[in-house]
Amino acid sequence: VNRRLGRVIGFFAEFLGLAGMVSLFLAGLAAAHLFQEQLRARSRETAILLSLGARRAAALGLHSGVLAVLGLAAALLAILFAWLLLPLFALLFRGLLPAGLQLGIGPADAVLAVIVGVAGSFLFCLPVSLRLAAVQPLHLLQDTAEPPSAQTAALRLLPLLGLLPALGLLFLLASRLGGSLLSGAVFTGGLALLLGILFLIARLLLAGCRPLAARAGLTLRIVLRNLYRNRLAAASLFTALAAALLLVALIPQAERGLQAEVSRPEGMELPDLFLVDIQPEQQQPLADFFPDGGPRLSDPAPMVRGRIVRINGVPFADWRQQHVDSEERVFRRTEFNFSSREQLDASETVVRGRPMSTGPWTGEGMFEISVEQQFSQRLGVTIGDRMVFDIQGIELEGEVVNLRRVRWNSFQPNFFLLFQRGVLDEAPRTYLASVSRVTAADKVELMRRLSAAFPNLSVIDVSRVVEQFSEIAGRLAGALRFMAGLAMVTGLVAVFAIARQEALRREREINLLRVLGASVGRVRLLTMLEFGLVGAAAGLSAVLLSYAASWAVAWLLFDRLWRFDWLSALLLFIAATLVCAGTALFAADSVLRRRPVALLG
Repeated sequence: VNRRLGRVIGFFAEFLGLAGMVSLFLAGLAAAHLFQEQLRARSRETAILLSLGARRAAALGLHSGVLAVLGLAAALLAILFAWLLLPLFALLFRGLLPAGLQLGIGPADAVLAVIVGVAGSFLFCLPVSLRLAAVQPLHLLQDTAEPPSAQTAALRLLPLLGLLPALGLLFLLASRLGGSLLSGAVFTGGLALLLGILFLIARLLLAGCRPLAARAGLTLRIVLRNLYRNRLAAASLFTALAAALLLVALIPQAERGLQAEVSRPEGMELPDLFLVDIQPEQQQPLADFFPDGGPRLSDPAPMVRGRIVRINGVPFADWRQQHVDSEERVFRRTEFNFSSREQLDASETVVRGRPMSTGPWTGEGMFEISVEQQFSQRLGVTIGDRMVFDIQGIELEGEVVNLRRVRWNSFQPNFFLLFQRGVLDEAPRTYLASVSRVTAADKVELMRRLSAAFPNLSVIDVSRVVEQFSEIAGRLAGALRFMAGLAMVTGLVAVFAIARQEALRREREINLLRVLGASVGRVRLLTMLEFGLVGAAAGLSAVLLSYAASWAVAWLLFDRLWRFDWLSALLLFIAATLVCAGTALFAADSVLRRRPVALLG
């Protein structure tokens, strides 16, 4: 039980690290977009300062200093909110944290938050700063307030090179949250790969806007042509939105798989009593002891004790030194419990290999072995390996034909090693069984009657252990749901910030439509359709890619515990579309309330 609980808590810690890295990227993405827009908005001021003779470093440093102050203020506010939320986390994780543990923000954490806030503002704005530093003041004073599109190849590479320090900062922070440099490298590298894939998808989708516009109606034609004309900006918007949504979609998928691990298995009854040392001749009398309609006795499982002698011809002592971690205490002994079944229990599933033969072993050749998945990894054996066992002084050789996944939280009698039927028939053996559906009022009396009727049996009350495990699992499940919800809210806030800033950048286009005679309703519709299409395409791409990405995360971190949650994916897709369209409408209304002459001036 302790090992199973430790495994679940280990997965929970990995999930917290993943949620932390995702939230970190989402916050960085939103902050980078906001900070870069702040610097772009001040580009005209920078041009004026340069025209008046100011040095480029001083002009850019002035605005970078403003951003640094904003980053410092944001860091201090984050520390304050974290301090206020600590009691909530203490309540959420009650029963999971050691008694007497005081949660707080240490000086090192506060300093790290300030460094990230201040340094992040510089690093996030570095691509824009490099781009502004490479152009002439005349270009910055143009109506678009953007550098010209005709640039040298070196100038186009500057913003990309400017992303490297930000990726380096993300790698360091992800390594700290993930607990290792490998976790940080995998997260950062995987994220860079996903960003490249998303940008390629965006360019392909936007390239198809032009032929589609030729066959569309007037309103949709304007939207598609506008997306095609601004395809670089639209591709950047698509990539940012899809990356945020993809990472947000990862969290519910990981949470769904872990929920299946920590929650009570569906269709399985948790036992109240364990019966140990059942003799073969006691199976029928014991079955008669439990009539229908009362406490339920599980099918007794045979148990034989023996030793592992050799694996693939290598003595077990040597194999243990070569393949087994020195901290694995279970392998410091050579004796293990073996069993056999006519069919697998409901808590067992074959994950690799073929099912064992239903017929009994004839005594000729090697018998078939089924190994529990985690046990096989710890022991270093796989399908096709040969194992020799010593059972009551007789050596028998078998071959591993499959690996099983066992739901240990079912608390049913399960074993690391299952043999083909017939192998253990002649060996001295005892049986294990569990009893469920026992009420608290009848438990003591039932245990007394069992001890009187079968004096050799060991009757173990496991209801308290099951109750404690279920309570901890319930708290873990609640914490998982909370963290998944928090990540989704953070992602939608990032989507809102990105969409709002991009919509506000279109004020000149919105104003031009008004000057050309477009009605307010038509402008609103065009803006909603444009951003709604980008949001829907980004959401759909994110959901489809999250299918593969969440499986990869489950394979790397959570021992392949994976279930795809289509409901959360569908809700995320709908929410992304509505948030983008609604945010664009809100931003467009703020422009529509202003007079066109003011915007033209």
